[in-house]
This record gives sequence, C-alpha cells and structure tokens, in this order.
Amino acid sequence: TRLIFGSAKSVSDYDDLGEFLVWVTALKSNFNIRQIHRTLDDVPVTGSLASNISAFTNTYLHLCKTLNIELAEECPSFVKAFYLSSSGTVLGTRFDSESLSWRIHDEKHAAWDKRIVKVLVANE
Repeated sequence: TRLIFGSAKSVSDYDDLGEFLVWVTALKSNFNIRQIHRTLDDVPVTGSLASNISAFTNTYLHLCKTLNIELAEECPSFVKAFYLSSSGTVLGTRFDSESLSWRIHDEKHAAWDKRIVKVLVANE
C-alpha cells in the first residue's frame, strides 16, 4: 500500500508510539475508540460529558507526563491545544458542538475559493 506524502493518514500510520498511547488511554479510561479522531499528532475526541471524555483526557495527560512525552501548552483561545471544550479549532477548522456548526478559517476559505474558481475556469 502506498500513502501520499502529506496525507493526514501517513503520519499516524507510522507513529506507533502515538497510536499505542491512544489505545492504552482508551482502554484505561473505558473510552469508545470510535470517538477518537486522531489526525497527524492531534487527538481530538468527541462525545457527551457522560462518555468519559474527562477520564480519557486525564488518563492521556497522565500517561504523557509519566512517559515524559512533551505536549503543546494548553491554548486559552482554543486554537492549538485545548482540553474538555465544546468548541475549538482543529487543523484550521473551527468546531462548535453546542451550536452543531463548523467554520473554515478565513485564510483557508480564501485559498479554497481560489482553487474552486481555478477548476471552474479550466473546465469552461
């Protein structure tokens, strides 16, 4: 099987420690692995407060500290690293689970607009 360089799947497929850490955390915290959406080095999880998100987060942070794995500092504006929040930005997309909405950052939006116009013009 070949993976495309730059594909979100490529990095996590070769990051055995990161994948192992996620699985151990899910098992120790009794968290449903289907609610973990690991991409690159990000580990976003989804679910209700009753779904053990707190247990997953606390277990993950504890394991990383115990294994001396450095994590990004928690970001007060919920852009890079944040915990136990119903909204935040993941890989340039702002999610809000309370309003059930998402928004692409203006810079990414402008880039996609240019690509779409380029394709449309090329197909004329």
